[in-house]
Amino acid sequence: MTQSLVHFLMSGALIAIGIYLFDHPKLQNAGSRLFRGVVVWIVLVLGLRALDYAFLP
Repeated sequence: MTQSLVHFLMSGALIAIGIYLFDHPKLQNAGSRLFRGVVVWIVLVLGLRALDYAFLP
């Protein structure tokens, strides 16, 4: 596998985890949908930035 393919697959997996977390039953009562969306968005942005940093040349 090339490095770009691994990066693409890991990015897709991270986004899938974010979507899963948004609908996770334990987080349903954690607040409004807006709050959950913002938290998941922050996790996704930080995760994708860390992933990009890990794959810097």
